[in-house]
Amino acid sequence: MIMLPLWDMDAILAEMKRWAAHGVHAVTFPDNPARVGLPSIHNEYWEPFWKACVDHKMVINCHIGTGGAAEHASSESPIDAWITTMPISISNAAADWLFADFMRRYPDLRMALSEGGIGWIPYLLERADYTYEHHREWTFCNFDGLRPSDIFKRQIITCFVDDQFGLKNLDYMNPDLVCYEVDYPHSDTLWPNCPEYLWASVNHLAPEVIDKVTHLNVMREYNYDPFAVLGGRDQCTVRHLRELGKDVDVSPRANLGGLKTDSMDLVGTARRRVTSGEIMQMFASA
Repeated sequence: MIMLPLWDMDAILAEMKRWAAHGVHAVTFPDNPARVGLPSIHNEYWEPFWKACVDHKMVINCHIGTGGAAEHASSESPIDAWITTMPISISNAAADWLFADFMRRYPDLRMALSEGGIGWIPYLLERADYTYEHHREWTFCNFDGLRPSDIFKRQIITCFVDDQFGLKNLDYMNPDLVCYEVDYPHSDTLWPNCPEYLWASVNHLAPEVIDKVTHLNVMREYNYDPFAVLGGRDQCTVRHLRELGKDVDVSPRANLGGLKTDSMDLVGTARRRVTSGEIMQMFASA
């Protein structure tokens, strides 16, 4: 995945062409560029970029918080509340992309809601379709015979870490664009027990759907074949990879896996709630 000089369109296009020649098929992009001093996604400035993404088959990866920062209720709010809503925070940007005209003009364009989860997607799509049906006569929105949910299911890649509710409601999404992510080394990751947690979430699905959401969708959309790189599918199983790493110590360490250590204690021995404000202060001083 590449980063681009988003303030200079000529440089953007040159970089995309240069890296496409090296087999790159992904770019990072703010979920809401207007929040970081760039033109909004509705501005014609981005038109050459959308076309280049299609021409080079590059997925636009929009990570939560890269444009519209995840909101916290107050500086005194427990950090737990903020962490809970972080994945859903990208829903505002998702709706913005969903109703953007260029999404209909470029049906092969793909964008990913990185680390956004999937459990909230069915409601967003239901609400978007409702909005279109009930308000289009005065908003003048036109999907040319499609619905907003059709655009989403055709073009927006969703990603989950641990989302049993979402996986039980795949009928309301497009299983061909739902993808698993590990999120290592963030604190949300389930590593090194990802396979066990993942199996608990997907074991009710048909084998072909399991294959899609665990690896085939990503391989197709990002034009990457790890089987070929690592010597075949049998070299990529959990059993084989764990055998290769059997000498690696994966036991919980300080600052990982929720293990409580003195170095993680922001509030001394008081054992009071850590607040959103304290975490923001930590970020500011980093």
